Amino acid sequence: MVVIKKTFKKIAYAVLCALGVGTLTSCYGMPNGMPYGSPYTVYGTVTSDGTTGIEGIEVTITYGSKTQTSKTSKDGSYYFSYIFDSDDLISGIECTLNFKDVDGETNGSFSDKEAVFTFHEDDYEIEKNVILDSSSLKK
Repeated sequence: MVVIKKTFKKIAYAVLCALGVGTLTSCYGMPNGMPYGSPYTVYGTVTSDGTTGIEGIEVTITYGSKTQTSKTSKDGSYYFSYIFDSDDLISGIECTLNFKDVDGETNGSFSDKEAVFTFHEDDYEIEKNVILDSSSLKK
């Protein structure tokens, strides 16, 4: 059923684009969910106490044999978009987020942390916030 639904969405999208309706669908999306090729995103904030963001933490997302890496911004936020194709999500994908302090003492010194979760077909975005409190500080 899922394969038929995805195939129908792909065909409908192609027909609408061929008829010149692509501009409308790009602004408003396909009916009944996200259009094929839409970004699947994982985002969040890394903080030291639940409110103060930590800049410079390396965040790596791993799913299957694929990996992407980013660093947290000044407010501690990170963002991954287009992390996999929608066809990968038929049965869900287990993802691992690794958080690593790579800037030394510049923004404080924190222990590594890992978060594991499953991304399902209808999860177009997932927010994963991480707190590195004083008990996570390197001694």
